[in-house]
Amino acid sequence: MTGKMPVSLFEDASQLISHDHKDEPFDDFQRQPLLPKKLSQLGPGTAWGDLDGDGWDDLIIGSGKGGRLAAFRNNGKGGFTRCTGKTFESVVARDQTTVLLWHGRNQETRILAGSASYEEDSNSGGTVLAYSPVIGTLEDIAATAEWSVGPLALSDLYGDGTLC
Repeated sequence: MTGKMPVSLFEDASQLISHDHKDEPFDDFQRQPLLPKKLSQLGPGTAWGDLDGDGWDDLIIGSGKGGRLAAFRNNGKGGFTRCTGKTFESVVARDQTTVLLWHGRNQETRILAGSASYEEDSNSGGTVLAYSPVIGTLEDIAATAEWSVGPLALSDLYGDGTLC
């Protein structure tokens, strides 16, 4: 070994977006005393996708309970601009487990977010939420469940090039 430091594959680019993740404290061990480590403070889900159809992938960042969903438009020159509007102003009621960009009905761009009920005693509310950044609406697209939603994925079920 020559003593050289290994070259990093990644660099910290946090200054490009100025984003702070919010996640309310939760004591996992009170609910499940035998856990070897906390499961509720894993950080936000993130996704890349073209929100505005300009050919550049934009950054979507999920939130913890009490925070806000965030998205940053790629300016194509190495910078990002925070998206604003109703979709990004409302406080999240539950931790978001996954965020995905989906071109759903009529090719309307929507952000899908898993909505975890792990930190709650009740199972009220949907497990997958669909945010419409253009219209500013929020819709439950998967019903309440006995379990807490985890990772989500999109797939081309019919082999036609459309993810659903």
